[in-house]
Amino acid sequence: MYIYLAFYTLIVLLGIKIDNSLSYAQKRFYLFIIFSLLISFSTFRLNIGTDIGRYTRDYETVYNLPWFSIIAGLKVLPYDFLYSLIYVIFGNIFKLEFWSIKLFVSLIFCFGFYKFSKKINNFTLSAIIFIPILYYFLSFSLIRQAISICIGLYLITLIFEKKYLLSFICVLLGMLFHKYFFIFFIIIILNIIINNPKNLKKIFKYLLIIFFFLVLFSLIFNNHLRGHYNWYVLTSPSNHELQYPFLKLLCFNFFYFIIFFIISLSKNKNFDPEDKLIFIFSVLALLFLIIYPLSKVVTMRFMIYLIVINPLIIIKLMKFFNNKMDNIILTLLFLTHTMYMIFFFTFSTHKDSFIPYKLYFF
Repeated sequence: MYIYLAFYTLIVLLGIKIDNSLSYAQKRFYLFIIFSLLISFSTFRLNIGTDIGRYTRDYETVYNLPWFSIIAGLKVLPYDFLYSLIYVIFGNIFKLEFWSIKLFVSLIFCFGFYKFSKKINNFTLSAIIFIPILYYFLSFSLIRQAISICIGLYLITLIFEKKYLLSFICVLLGMLFHKYFFIFFIIIILNIIINNPKNLKKIFKYLLIIFFFLVLFSLIFNNHLRGHYNWYVLTSPSNHELQYPFLKLLCFNFFYFIIFFIISLSKNKNFDPEDKLIFIFSVLALLFLIIYPLSKVVTMRFMIYLIVINPLIIIKLMKFFNNKMDNIILTLLFLTHTMYMIFFFTFSTHKDSFIPYKLYFF
């Protein structure tokens, strides 16, 4: 456990160094260090992570097929297209071992982390929030969903820049890694609507687009959706029961949204574009909580995607206090995530999937 806590602290300290560096050369130096550490710590770990065994076995299946068995490889894999294709390319065509997948995921994380942190101009805040959740618990375990969430970090920057065509391309890419990424399509459309509230014809058109693609999504993934409903809602299999699900919601998402609503109501002013996007995420979070009594797993699957907005909510909180309490807020946030990791590594039934940390080549 201590190596995870020490590594987390080191990355946060490097984030502080990046934010406080005056010259571009200094920033590049610390960025090189931070990304080298992130890539090495993830890529060269042994089979660490709750779902890593299943991913490794499927990769070995493709790896052991005759060379260049592209069609056969895609058929035996149960994953979304792009993730299956990555397996076939790395494992069957290039005959690389599974560390190559870990490297790929690490690079995607670093890309999304960098783009998002640069956009909000706060690497410290991104490190505090994303290293424990997105890096440790997701990219080490829920690899496919972690890839799509990292794409979501980049997608947020595109939404702010109003690059909607590129945004929809990113949604398509994210869905080809994990179909639940479809939620970002709805977020983009709602963001367009809420930023143009006076044009009723356009709003109606966008709502029709959402409805059409929801129906299309349901038809395409009909079997998957039925399977998820039967598996996660009706049968509630014990091997997919979540430990401390509400604690995870509080740490991952929900208390951020409560804070934002309180601040928004107390300020009582018109929302700027960032506020409107956060508002969309907040409403979706509250809607997803409706399905919480039906299935904690499904709720968590949806809620995980919403962590991409959390740093923006914290920035709004800092501005509310006129940036006079930034250090206190960041310290409390760091301690909250540290305590959650200590709790997880101490009491979770999945702790043996992470502890002890071992290197791949030793």
